[in-house]
Amino acid sequence: MRRAGMALGLVGAVAALGCKCRADPPPAESPLALPSVPPVPSGFVAGARRFDADVEHPYNAVHRALFDRESEANVPDCVDAGTCVQGSPMAPLGGPSARRRVHLGGDELAIFSGPNVDYLAEAARATEVERAVERALGLDPTRAPIAALLLQNDLWDRYDQIFADLAKGDRAGGDELRRVQRAVVRLIRHLALAPAAIGALPDNLAEVEAAYPTLIPGLSRRQGWTEIRTRANERRSEPLRYATRHTRVAGHRLVFRVLVAAPGGVLRLPTSERPSLPPGTRFALVASPLAIARGAELVASPLVTLIELRVASSESFVARSLTELPFDVLDGRRALLTQVPRPGGGLERLAPDALVPLGATCMPSMGVLVPMRSACPNCHGMPGATLTGPMTHGDVVFEEEPDPKAAFARTIAEKGLDPAFAALLPEIRSGP
Repeated sequence: MRRAGMALGLVGAVAALGCKCRADPPPAESPLALPSVPPVPSGFVAGARRFDADVEHPYNAVHRALFDRESEANVPDCVDAGTCVQGSPMAPLGGPSARRRVHLGGDELAIFSGPNVDYLAEAARATEVERAVERALGLDPTRAPIAALLLQNDLWDRYDQIFADLAKGDRAGGDELRRVQRAVVRLIRHLALAPAAIGALPDNLAEVEAAYPTLIPGLSRRQGWTEIRTRANERRSEPLRYATRHTRVAGHRLVFRVLVAAPGGVLRLPTSERPSLPPGTRFALVASPLAIARGAELVASPLVTLIELRVASSESFVARSLTELPFDVLDGRRALLTQVPRPGGGLERLAPDALVPLGATCMPSMGVLVPMRSACPNCHGMPGATLTGPMTHGDVVFEEEPDPKAAFARTIAEKGLDPAFAALLPEIRSGP
């Protein structure tokens, strides 16, 4: 990571926290406290394993060609000093920061992909993508179905972002972007598995629960957990729609489900727009990728690739450091999900100070990177006892969701209305 000066504060983000600066003593340990956590590498690491241990494997080469890049972002000074974890949870947001050059493109969170495709609008990069794709087309995706599914979802992300960029009209590098897009379509089509093969992939949630039993006890069996569906609108004059903001941000390529575990195992769902639930209530936001199966059919994947967690604290709780904030993230790594057996079920527990875009999966801002546990309170506040964050401006209705497949069906239906997917469909169906 190369660093530049230009200090820039994040005062506006601090105002969004709604933090209670009270002197009440915190509990001895917050529900998800991490007294000592090894740092999680963030950013691009040359030669990092992604889909295969062979650095030069065609799938790894395709991913590097499509995602390896440099970007600029504001980063709090406490990151370099190594003091983010010990300091006040607000310090990374309100303290000094600097504009930095950041390497991206490694085995990182999906939200790091971002909408920017300028780096792909170059002849040399387009050629690199074409050559990498040509090599990948020589592999049988059924020999490594999980790697094929994950890579296809990455390709789908780049297709959608290029489609949106080109839809804005003529731009420099448009021909190169179309070359990249054509190559991406070829490989998306080649990686399409049979629907039955996707459904037969081994579910990893039980493995994740076994690796992190104190974080998600009973989640794989939905023992004590209730799935919640949300109907909301951005303006009160609009009709209520089922969805989560996270699903929309992910371009309906990921399915997000909200599950809640109340103390005692009995959830009494309030009817207010931002209901506050009892201290000790656990919230889990669970994400799974969609797959484009043969025949361009959208199919639910049994894999879980991201779990965002928080625990409702009492009104008197005041966190003194990031380690005491009741937020956690289990992030799917391609290098873990494609191993047999899968360490941690394929998910890695992020350190409290692992860098993520401000706004995280809800409203990611690629121009500002902050420690993970500083990002979460921006939407959920502190102590974080509400079912949802303050980002909905219209009406919200919460309902219990008895069907674990319903969120997938709704997301698939929404993706079917996407102009980018409508343009992709004939391309997928026209090939071999």
